[in-house]
Amino acid sequence: MKGRTLWFVLCGTAVALPHCAGKVFKFTQQFSPIDNSYQATVKGIFTGEDMNGDGYIKLSDMEVFTFGAVFESNGPVATIEFDSRYTIVNKLVYEVGSGELGDVSEEELQSFRAILDENGTFMDAVGYVVNDFAVGPGGLCDLGGLGSSFPCSALGTDAYEGFDVFSVTPVTVVEDPATISFPFLQGGYSDGSTVSGVFEAIDYDKNWQISSFLAEVVAFSMTFDSPTLGQFTYTDEDAFDLVYDLGSGFIGDGSILDVEGIMAQDMDTIFSVGDGPAGSQLCDGQTECATFLTLAGDMLTSKEAVLVKDPTTAGATVLSDPHIQTLHGSTFDFEGVTGRVYTMISHREGLVSVLARFGSAYATGVSFAEGNLLPYHEEGTWISSMVVALTAGDGTAVVLIVSPDSGEGDLSYGTFRVLSGTDNPAVKITVNNKASYSAIAFNATHMDGEISIVPPKPAWDVPLDQRTRFTHMNFKLQRLSPSVHDGVGGILAISTGEPGYLVDEANFEADKFVGADLLNLVP
Repeated sequence: MKGRTLWFVLCGTAVALPHCAGKVFKFTQQFSPIDNSYQATVKGIFTGEDMNGDGYIKLSDMEVFTFGAVFESNGPVATIEFDSRYTIVNKLVYEVGSGELGDVSEEELQSFRAILDENGTFMDAVGYVVNDFAVGPGGLCDLGGLGSSFPCSALGTDAYEGFDVFSVTPVTVVEDPATISFPFLQGGYSDGSTVSGVFEAIDYDKNWQISSFLAEVVAFSMTFDSPTLGQFTYTDEDAFDLVYDLGSGFIGDGSILDVEGIMAQDMDTIFSVGDGPAGSQLCDGQTECATFLTLAGDMLTSKEAVLVKDPTTAGATVLSDPHIQTLHGSTFDFEGVTGRVYTMISHREGLVSVLARFGSAYATGVSFAEGNLLPYHEEGTWISSMVVALTAGDGTAVVLIVSPDSGEGDLSYGTFRVLSGTDNPAVKITVNNKASYSAIAFNATHMDGEISIVPPKPAWDVPLDQRTRFTHMNFKLQRLSPSVHDGVGGILAISTGEPGYLVDEANFEADKFVGADLLNLVP
């Protein structure tokens, strides 16, 4: 990524600038056409450092190291990616600490994204400019000052039509945004060589892929340790590109969007894995897909994909009454209505669906019923039963139905049954009974997860024939295949919201996502 995002910046070359990792700046800006017929957003990242101490980060002073942005709208053009392979940034000036770009005359941004035909031939370019009097609108993004009656920023969505969406608001800049660290490992080389490293990243476009081409990788270090050739280290100051499908746990076996892989090189060596940045070979376990090559002609290869310790893979949970943590890390409470069925996860093509019926929840506390003092009271809702619909690798539909009813079977608490078009579906289901709950884990092509069935607390002294009413379920989504990220919806797919976020719960009722045949299977 260094030296590839901006075509003339020296990071990632033999004469790399110091501190090329730089500081991270995440930015967003709102747009619309003149007639306000639709809304659009630009969001992205740039990295840099005020090395001369003048209070500004300036591309002209070689203080901007990387840049990437994505335009998204509900208009005629849905997405434009300003990525490092096709984008040149001519101007970028930002006043450090101001939190806005374009509200003072010193600040500006000018970038152009090449448009290529199907043969890769240059046709034209679309531009994104802020506070640029040379090629774009002439107003300042000052929200009420001298230039407020004019657009201060513009973007072209058609290579031949010039600028067609505009903004009067400055670019909002967040300095040092939160990043996620991803340690990684690889082996499988004939001499026992190993690869180890870590990258930090932000999936700012929420497409379930980390791509250095969009500047989403903000820090990188890697070591190739060979018993026969020695130890070689790559850092931010070396040229590298990296693409990783979030939640997959591996780099090199994915073939969607920018295509997974790593390419890292210095003056004497080059390392590559996967069919992505280096255009090598998809890691299928059968063919060499990783190569380490030295200037002297030494070469080592491996058939293994890179193993990633991904903290995002177990981030979706539904607990107790119910507390939600989504795949994107958002947390909130979901009240629901007793008796109604809600969609936890659903794919628009039906590849995965998780439905949950809500029932009345109970908590420890004093209540009275029919003259009796009870050690519990009704409070809120929780999940009382669930259905999980999966598509196995062979295309077979598999439905897991989980009920709080006690009965004969493998579970200490609750019951479950599996519906499938074959006697041996390609879905692994594992039962684990603990003293205080029973768990059903499932592993399928597109999703791994676990349902816990939690009986009433022993201190409540609930009669056996009433235990079903006081039993609830927790759900953990441990893995969602990148192949279904595009098109997934439901409560666990919500991508915005801070603690205390209020959800429009009616939008997640199951009949809005699935048909009656599946909905009627929920106990």
